[in-house]
Amino acid sequence: IDLTLLYTTSTIDTSACDDYHSPSGKIWNASGTYTDTLLNSIGCDSVITVNLLINGADASASLNGLTLSADNIGDAYFWQSCDSIVVVNQNNDDFEFTPIESGHYQVIVSSFGCNDTSECIYVDVPIEAVTSFSPNGDGINDFLILDLPSNENTVIVYNRWGDEIRTFKNYDNLDVVWDGTDLFGNVMTGTYFYVIEDDVSSVGWVFISH
Repeated sequence: IDLTLLYTTSTIDTSACDDYHSPSGKIWNASGTYTDTLLNSIGCDSVITVNLLINGADASASLNGLTLSADNIGDAYFWQSCDSIVVVNQNNDDFEFTPIESGHYQVIVSSFGCNDTSECIYVDVPIEAVTSFSPNGDGINDFLILDLPSNENTVIVYNRWGDEIRTFKNYDNLDVVWDGTDLFGNVMTGTYFYVIEDDVSSVGWVFISH
């Protein structure tokens, strides 16, 4: 008897997010080596070995004071408002985010080309009284003066798009005080938000005029 085996074999090395659909329609959700079988062009078995790597991202988040933090490491982070589905922090390297207004927020974590979205977390942001100053060098109201419970604090200034402008450690309204300039000495104008991180965190906004 002259017997000829007409089945064919092949190998696939692949990766996927969360789960993988094999050529025959099987679903695998764990990394490993699998065997799949199809019919080839002459009606015989085509045996496929699949070397599969399952990637994934975990986007859980937690709240500490007024600051939200992604609980797991990712390649990029996108913080957005659940109330308006708008990205509120464009710096995708930042695993932490401090909102400047009350609302529900979530993070999208990207890892190995996969994305996952956290549950929405409500942040109640207390708003301090509106203040203003005019840093024009006349010696009158040239600095941002804050009502601080102590000098052991961190004050962070943001523009209205949520970009960090300045950060001050141990703000004291004297030697450590904002004169209305950015890191490059440019004088700012318009409306800005500040976050006071102390025993009790708070947020306010300030208007700079000239």
